[in-house]
Amino acid sequence: SNKVFIFPNPNNKIFNIQCSANMKTIEILDILGNSIHTSNPQSASIEIDIKDKPSGIYFLKINFKNDNSVIKRVICN
Repeated sequence: SNKVFIFPNPNNKIFNIQCSANMKTIEILDILGNSIHTSNPQSASIEIDIKDKPSGIYFLKINFKNDNSVIKRVICN
């Protein structure tokens, strides 16, 4: 299985994502489902900075190189 760790959560709009599998893309969606950020990580760990976005709840859609995906919730203060 693809284990994903997001920390800290809640956070101050800067957070880390660590994963046990190879991530292909990370898409951050707002509460309405609008894409606000996309990353193509080159390693199993990435820092995300969305300080230019409003505080709130966001969803991370992580697509893996094995064509699986997972959605995680993150709270940004």
